[in-house]
Amino acid sequence: MNCARTLPTYHGALDQNPLDRGPLILVAIEYPVEALAVESLLRGDNYNHVRVTTDVREVAPMFARWPFHLLILDMHSELTSSVSVLQDLARPISASELSVLALTNPGAEQERLAALAAGATDTLTRPLNHENALPSIRRALMTGPAAIFSF
Repeated sequence: MNCARTLPTYHGALDQNPLDRGPLILVAIEYPVEALAVESLLRGDNYNHVRVTTDVREVAPMFARWPFHLLILDMHSELTSSVSVLQDLARPISASELSVLALTNPGAEQERLAALAAGATDTLTRPLNHENALPSIRRALMTGPAAIFSF
C-alpha cells in the first residue's frame, strides 16, 4: 500500500535559497509508522527540512526536483530494488553531492554490503532510536555535501 500521498511532507517552500534553510533530507521508508518516526526523530533534533515518502520509486524524481543533501533509504523495499534506486541515483548524482544512509534489517549483512557497494555512505540498522541513528545522521551531514551548513 502506497501511503506517500497521505503522509505529511515538507512544510515550507523547498524552492527557496538552500543556504537559508539548512540541509534538505529525504526519508524513503515503505512503512508509514516507521517513516513518520524517522521524520519525528529528525525534527526533534532540529532538522526541519525533511520530506517523507513511502514509495522508494519516487526517490529519483524527487532528486530531479530538489537538491537533497541526505537520503535515508529503506533497503527492504517490496516495491522495487533499493539497490537499483541507489545505482540510478549514482549516475546523475555524485557522492560529493549526496550522502545516503541505508536502512537495513538486523542481521542482513548481504543487504548492508549491497547498499554500500551501490553507493550508500553508511548504514543504519532497525530498530532506529536516538542513540544509534542521530550520530550517523550528524556524521553524514557534517562530512557530506551538507557540510556547508554550520551545525
